[in-house]
Amino acid sequence: MDYVDNLGYFIEIEVKKYDDDAIKEYDNLIKIAKDLNLNNIDKIEYPYYIIYKD
Repeated sequence: MDYVDNLGYFIEIEVKKYDDDAIKEYDNLIKIAKDLNLNNIDKIEYPYYIIYKD
């Protein structure tokens, strides 16, 4: 978990080893995020928000 000034907290979840095809692995990551009650799930990394904020 990272805290970024003026942006808030970010959590990155990634696949270390593919046991299924990419779509199934992505679905598994989304399920994990939802199980952890994480909001605002997106594919954009926080450096993008720093560069392009307002």
